[in-house]
Amino acid sequence: MLLARTDVRTQQGEVRIRAARVLDGTGQILSNVTVVVKGSNISAIDPDPTGSVDVDLGQATLLPGLIDVHAHIGWHFGANGRFEFHAPTPAQDALYAAENAYITLMAGVTTLQSPGQPIDVDLRNAIARGALPGPRVLTSILQITPAIGSAADMRRTLQLHCGVFRFPDLLVEGVAKIKEIAQRAGRTEISDKSKVFNTARVEALELDNLIEVARATLVSAEARKESRGAHDRSDFPHRDDDHWMRHTLWYKEGDRLDYRPVKTKPLTVAPFEPKARVY
Repeated sequence: MLLARTDVRTQQGEVRIRAARVLDGTGQILSNVTVVVKGSNISAIDPDPTGSVDVDLGQATLLPGLIDVHAHIGWHFGANGRFEFHAPTPAQDALYAAENAYITLMAGVTTLQSPGQPIDVDLRNAIARGALPGPRVLTSILQITPAIGSAADMRRTLQLHCGVFRFPDLLVEGVAKIKEIAQRAGRTEISDKSKVFNTARVEALELDNLIEVARATLVSAEARKESRGAHDRSDFPHRDDDHWMRHTLWYKEGDRLDYRPVKTKPLTVAPFEPKARVY
């Protein structure tokens, strides 16, 4: 729960806060209760309306702290009112981050998930020590970027080597490149090891999935010796139903391929004869 105090250096003593209504985080609304805070934790909710209190919020409603699952705590607007990625000095960057943390806390946000930037570490630690007022900061520290996770390399490889118009030498080269990218992606490391709102872990899992789809696409395309649908191979310009009227199955282990026949007799509708796409 959000607790604003003039002394932000320590929260070691017990503080008793009374409010007309308290949302307890489980869907219940409690009336005229006292919330007991020890350090940075809620230790009890006292239902006795006659007990002593340190802070009386009167008719206000006390609610659990909000959670911001995506916030760049160090980003800010410059003197000209426009977004400024970096302030003129590192000290100003730190002050902007501290200011954002305080404003965020005063808005009722007590936990914040940052996508990751180096300044998060010192800010997170200062807030955890009680040296600065701010929300609990969860951060991946470093974002998964094209230089680390090779997402952009994967995209470019598919666009250049496995587009609509396909050439045998580019397909072979593309298979080798996507395998090398997959090896690099397998060494991707995230700094945030937490299990709560860990966006870095989600992005790493998404990257793993995309890499597998890219490998399956390129390996299967190189092995298919025909032109079909919207895909045109320069060395096999014609459709080949005798050999390639079948589905491709890709297996991760060794990039092994298998095939399954196409069912040409639907169960509930009349079949139609497969035909080449012509213009």
